[in-house]
Amino acid sequence: MRIVICVEGDSDKKFIEDFVNYNKFALLTHDIDYIISGGKNSLDLIKNNLVQPDQEGFNIIIQDLDLDIEDERRKKVDFELDGFNFKLFFIKSGNLNCLDELLESSVTNSLNEFDTCWNNFNECLSPIEFVENKLGMKDKLHLYKLMCLSVAENKQRMKYIGDKKIDYTSNRFFNLEHECFNELKSFFETIEN
Repeated sequence: MRIVICVEGDSDKKFIEDFVNYNKFALLTHDIDYIISGGKNSLDLIKNNLVQPDQEGFNIIIQDLDLDIEDERRKKVDFELDGFNFKLFFIKSGNLNCLDELLESSVTNSLNEFDTCWNNFNECLSPIEFVENKLGMKDKLHLYKLMCLSVAENKQRMKYIGDKKIDYTSNRFFNLEHECFNELKSFFETIEN
């Protein structure tokens, strides 16, 4: 049986792959394809990559809830994927409504000093004319992940290489046992065969 797990972006794909493997969910006994939709409004564009209604298997759609209302968002996905066999999960946990916020919550204590450095960095940028806004949480998390890579790779010269080499299963940087992931873990545990 084929299972397609559809997420919004590259970082999401790498994280969900690591999360599924780390937790050794039952669905790992099947053929799993991870695909990227490109965002919450792009499901229509990737329909050909999903398990089709006449095929054996199902699709798992994982999206950030962002600031949307869950019922409205669910109706939109139901409409776009009418006829497809799919299970839907919106990333949310308490007030956290996107994967980046969950990841930020799961940062291990060993690098909490990063927050202090980040806040000072943002304060230093504020008087500079060409910086319109302070850097946001996504920027912070991206820099933190790059910092993790440099430490994990024996402090080799850091360069932009994206999230493909970040090992989210390394408890040194992220805690996949953190309670912020409980809903996501429960969702995958309910998917048996």
